[in-house]
This record gives sequence, C-alpha cells and structure tokens, in this order.
Amino acid sequence: MRRLGNWWWLGAAFAVFGISACGDDSGTHDVVDTVDVADFDGGADADADADADVPAEAEAEAGADADASSVPPECTAATDCTLHTDCCDCLALGPDEPGTSCGIVECFVDTCSGRGISSSDLACSAGRCTAYDCDDSSVVCAAPPPACGAGEVPAVRGGCWGACVPASQCATVRDCAACDPAHYFCVRASMGFAITAHCVERIDGCGAVPTCACAGSSVCVGLSDLCIDGTDGLTCECPMCV
Repeated sequence: MRRLGNWWWLGAAFAVFGISACGDDSGTHDVVDTVDVADFDGGADADADADADVPAEAEAEAGADADASSVPPECTAATDCTLHTDCCDCLALGPDEPGTSCGIVECFVDTCSGRGISSSDLACSAGRCTAYDCDDSSVVCAAPPPACGAGEVPAVRGGCWGACVPASQCATVRDCAACDPAHYFCVRASMGFAITAHCVERIDGCGAVPTCACAGSSVCVGLSDLCIDGTDGLTCECPMCV
C-alpha cells in the first residue's frame, strides 16, 4: 500500500505539471495567431487599396483618350467639302460647317474668284477640308513671299506666291516647319514614296504633339489609315501603297 501511495502522488504531480504547460502553450499560440491575422489583414487591405487605385487611374486615362479620339475627321473625300466665298474670305468648309460673314455684302469680285480658287481645288487632307496648295517648293518666280500673320502661310498659285491663308486650309505645305505649334500640329501622309505634310488645328485634350491614340482616327483617313507616332507630329501611312 505504501508503494501504491507513492506512485499515486508522483502521477498526480505530473498531471498538474502537464495541465499547466498546456495552458501556457495555448496562451502563447493565441497571441501569435492574433498578431499574424492582424498583419495579414493590414497587408491585404493595403494591396486591395493599391489594386483599386490602378484600375481607377487606367480607367481615367482611357476615358480621356476615348473622349479625344472620338473627334471625327472633318472629311474622308473632297466631295464632303464645300467652298465658301464672300467679299473677305475664301475657305473650304466641312459638312454642315457654317460659313462666316465679314459684314461686307457687296464687292466687285468675291474672294475665291479673285484668287482663282474654285470647287475643283477642294481636297480632303489629313481628314480636313482644304482649298489651297501651299508647298512653296514649287515657287519659281522671283517675287518675295508676302508677310503673313500668325497661323498663316502664303498660298502658291501658278508657280508664284498667292494670298496669305490659314495653314489649316492648305492641302500641302513644304514641311512641318510651316505648322505654327501655337495653332497646329503636323501630319505627314505617306503613300509609297510620296510624302506630303499638312497643318491640322490642335485638338482639345491631345496636346501640342498628339499621339495616335488621341488623334489618329481623326487625321489618318482613306488609304493612309495607319498612324505612327512621332516626336514632331503624326505620320499616316498607306499599308497598300508599298
């Protein structure tokens, strides 16, 4: 009986020690688990916020490009254009574009007639209606060019200088240097080996030198519908012309 009593006392001691140890481990694990979950939740929230910001920014940028690129071309062919003339102006207009009046209702000859411009001179260049040739590389006369105002260039007629006209009214200009960046951006049209330059009025939201994503669909029309970005303007290439 004495031996049994001794073993009973020793077993009880081990049981108490085991319960105490298990209680300590449980508390330790609870603390560790709580810290881990909190850290995980914080990291997940930060990642979720970051992920939410990226689509929002991308959506805003995509919306801006969509708004700008939704500006349609003024024309796709010369037949879309009309010639407006009065005592002051001779301009190519797009479909449904109203003509302006200078207030002079009577004159000996209207402006287009005086400049030798007719509807046969209308062209659709870089998605814009034009009525003049302004490529001064074809000038052969000795007369000096006229001094033109901001945004204007001299037209060319019969190998010599013509009147000063808005550069956007020119079917072609010599090169992109003719396009005043305060008013226009340059578009080169490439059809095989022939390259022509055009001055296009700046499009709201596209900046001084627009990208194809912003302005390509507005200026690259017809056969030259492949837009290529450039540092000083856009190039519209004809994939079928090479």
